[in-house]
Amino acid sequence: MFRRVLLLALLCAACSHRQRLPDGSLAFLEVRSEHFRLRTDLPEAEARKAVVELERVRNAFLVSLFSPDLDAGAPLEVVALADIEEMGEFAPPRTLGFFAQSATGHRMIALSGDDPAGSVVLRHELGHHLLFLAIPRQPRWFAEGVACYLETTRYDRSRGQWVVGELDQRRLEFSARNPVSHWDAVLKMGPQYMSGNPGRAWAFETHSWLLFHYLANTHPAETEAFLGRLQARMDPVAAFAQSYPGMSEQRIGEGVHAYLNGGKYLQRFFSVAEPEVKIAVRHLSSAETHALRARLLASKMMPGWLRPARKEVALALAADPGEPEALAVDFEITERPLADHIERARTAVRLHPYDARAALLLAERLPSGGERHLAIERALELSQEDPDALRLGAFDSLAGGRFPEGLDRARRAQRLAATDPRALDVLAAALAANGRCAEASQVEQRALEVLPDGTPETTVRQLQERAREMAGGSLCVRPVVEEAGGPETTKHPR
Repeated sequence: MFRRVLLLALLCAACSHRQRLPDGSLAFLEVRSEHFRLRTDLPEAEARKAVVELERVRNAFLVSLFSPDLDAGAPLEVVALADIEEMGEFAPPRTLGFFAQSATGHRMIALSGDDPAGSVVLRHELGHHLLFLAIPRQPRWFAEGVACYLETTRYDRSRGQWVVGELDQRRLEFSARNPVSHWDAVLKMGPQYMSGNPGRAWAFETHSWLLFHYLANTHPAETEAFLGRLQARMDPVAAFAQSYPGMSEQRIGEGVHAYLNGGKYLQRFFSVAEPEVKIAVRHLSSAETHALRARLLASKMMPGWLRPARKEVALALAADPGEPEALAVDFEITERPLADHIERARTAVRLHPYDARAALLLAERLPSGGERHLAIERALELSQEDPDALRLGAFDSLAGGRFPEGLDRARRAQRLAATDPRALDVLAAALAANGRCAEASQVEQRALEVLPDGTPETTVRQLQERAREMAGGSLCVRPVVEEAGGPETTKHPR
């Protein structure tokens, strides 16, 4: 996906002189654009080019499958390590990239810089990111099918156009060797496919890719109608039935079999305007660099990750006792009394009074009350478009009985963090508090649908229980008409 200039930049980084901090660790930069936050140890000139390429890829996705005026959402977090050897410190050998989510829901894409296949991870996750902004409610097969479909997007320099829909030979060969016997199981799959081994998850993604590829190429008008209905937030099952009338499991099986054995695999070509990219660059401090390394290790890609992660946290906090990201990782990986968390978070606020992350660390751990309210409001003051600040602010508003304000904050949080189940969970609560009962139940179900790999079983059960309570109405504020023509009153759940 990255253009040749980016690939050359990534390749040459391994052999160029790389700057180091006084303690010997590699120096990292933060390069920001409107839609990306890139942290990398590439040289600055190459890091700037990388961000421009990320924006070009995003533009190509918008023009080919989405809408150019799609809501931006929060910037996507990307870490680019200069070479595959460096990636080996954080992931198994030959890993070219991975997607990680922390216990607090923060998402990040990590890439190695010396192999073009590493960008497949970025294309896949960027596809998910944009898809959830465009279509908040979507079936699993569709989400994975589209993300895999976008993996092979590339720029054709000879034509000056982007190519979308090329075949993935590995997935095609796998599909031919492992035909699907029950397509209904693919269509109805939920998050349970992620709880098995990685091979099972890859198989489901591949079967989803094949189904979307088949539908998009052999039933383009119906697929366009399906996308439109999903964007209109129609129930996915009903949207599929109306868009593909008569598309039974048997018909899918026969059609896919014929497609695999002699179908026409179409490519689509798109001319895309070059983006105007404004870039801001800053050098990370030693503490921030060690905190980032701790965050990468805490993604648990490597056996024995805990000890080196704690070492990186210790190095970060030795340089800056209030470094917010280092403390966040420490709170995740080390059991400490809540009172200790609160005191450490207060240290972060004292040392970083203008950093919203510090205020959020404190707000998330304080009990309900005035200090917590002030910490949340401070975080919102410092970062009005931070989805975590808005999420906590929404809960604070609901707890204070300010239901319309809570709903406004929850909607903004979800717009900025479309794939974050915590943002969907607070939106469901806000909708319920404002009497939007049916919508609240649907949103809570969506929170379950977007749970990432490795979500703790306790979290899954909590969301499932809340979804049942939403559907049953016990968590919802319902408008009640006492008598026909009588005054309308509001009943609050106890």
